[in-house]
Amino acid sequence: MWDALEEACQNKARHEGLKEAEPVRLIMDRWVFTPGHPVVEASAAGTGETVSKLALKQSPFKFLKQSQTAQAGSANKEETTWPIPLSLRALLKDGKLIEKRILMEEKSKDVELGGEAVWVVLNAGGSGFYRVTYDRQLTSLLTKNGGPGDKLSSIERFNLVNDAWACVRAGILPASDYLNLIQVFESENDPNVWAIVLASLGHLNSLTAVGSEARASMARLIRKLARPAFDKLGLHAAQGSAETVQTKQLRSTLLSTLGTIGEDKDLSQKGMQLFESWCKDRATLDADLVPAVVSITAYHGEGKAYDNFLALSKAATSPQEVQRFLFALARFRDKALLKRTIDACLSDDVRTQDAPYLFAALMSNEEAGSDAWRFLKENWQTMVDRYPENGVVRMVSAVSSLDKPELAKDVRSFFAAHPVKSGEMAVAQALEQLDINVKLREREEKNLSESVLTGLVGARS
Repeated sequence: MWDALEEACQNKARHEGLKEAEPVRLIMDRWVFTPGHPVVEASAAGTGETVSKLALKQSPFKFLKQSQTAQAGSANKEETTWPIPLSLRALLKDGKLIEKRILMEEKSKDVELGGEAVWVVLNAGGSGFYRVTYDRQLTSLLTKNGGPGDKLSSIERFNLVNDAWACVRAGILPASDYLNLIQVFESENDPNVWAIVLASLGHLNSLTAVGSEARASMARLIRKLARPAFDKLGLHAAQGSAETVQTKQLRSTLLSTLGTIGEDKDLSQKGMQLFESWCKDRATLDADLVPAVVSITAYHGEGKAYDNFLALSKAATSPQEVQRFLFALARFRDKALLKRTIDACLSDDVRTQDAPYLFAALMSNEEAGSDAWRFLKENWQTMVDRYPENGVVRMVSAVSSLDKPELAKDVRSFFAAHPVKSGEMAVAQALEQLDINVKLREREEKNLSESVLTGLVGARS
């Protein structure tokens, strides 16, 4: 097939008077038989308000760097290159929009743009199987003067954010640069882009200490970014409008984020009021917003709300309702209430098919994680005997949230001595994600200081 495609490319090249065609066989053989995928680092050759030449460098993309021992045994792997069919689009200073296709086989390559460009995007069209990271100058050119919305398609904006966040997790891009980048997405309207932005903000928020100035600054940053988007959507869809399912989900996610880690007082209060009204009359609230108001109420809830959720889960007549309120018990932040939930996972109050999923949610709660882990170690055999096999596998996958270095070390030691039946691969994947999260915390916890975040969102008013 590759040979036939290459012949077709050659025929097309001859017909169009081109010097050479794409070497399809070379490209596909290398991509099929080379594991992984590359990241292309793009830098502007020179400084200023425009760029005329790009300096590109490719390398294997890895979330975790190899240990020195592994590096010694496979030094050549770092020199791995792919024949990358690069596509780029640039706007020149004279208003001309240009597109280029380049086959990048070497590790480094300089690309002349043929003029002074005011912005340039790689992986134009978004179909390339490689990640891209830009230096600060190229990022600035791409995001200023109206942001990326008027320059990039939805998939290109998604790739811009998704690649940047992946590069933060891999240690290629500082989190502060990423936070600077996403601030221009206030007017973003694509739910897929927002999904990455909000998930990444949630993760970075967890790297700041509870009650610290850095945590307060992060909340202000979240409000600054997400509140305009929520206000644009409104609490309800405009009458007569036909919203997509994704847009409805985005409204709910924005409301939940702002009402919890965004510490938006107005929306927190509104969310809890809406929940109270919904409890009295289910017709008062769109079904898409119910998860958000449940989450907000649990996040800010105390004993009365906890008891209400517990009663609602027991009185529910559908599995969906049971799980909605049961799993919300893991969203509370009071340690005494969370201890009740931890203990309930080995009681008759929680069905054995639900308990491992509830326990997984508890390990993901920053207020409950270490206590839940201690409980798991002390009651491991009882939990293994009591829970379904697939439930145990799902439960242990949540250890990736236990990203404090000493806690992570304990997790690794425990599973080295306690293999999980039918869960070897799941445990290995969870431990790999745990390592990624630990490395991210070690790199960025101190960097996400109050001063850095205040510089991004402005001093407190």
